[in-house]
Amino acid sequence: TLQQILFFKELGFPLQRIKEIINQPTFDRLEALEMQRKMLLEKRRQLGHMLETIDNTVKDLKGEIKMSNKGKFKGFD
Repeated sequence: TLQQILFFKELGFPLQRIKEIINQPTFDRLEALEMQRKMLLEKRRQLGHMLETIDNTVKDLKGEIKMSNKGKFKGFD
């Protein structure tokens, strides 16, 4: 379905790979949704870390806090 394609696309899957996945005889829509949900949760976690790093970098530049070198790269794993 279009929804499945859009979820895969949002997760960075190329269209050719999406087509291969969806056209597999063993493709299970529920299983795919559960996998996509896990992947989106992980993406949200990483984006949260990156937003936190941006906020802390702004505070560091304003002299409000002192960031460690490790803290400057949180979220880029």
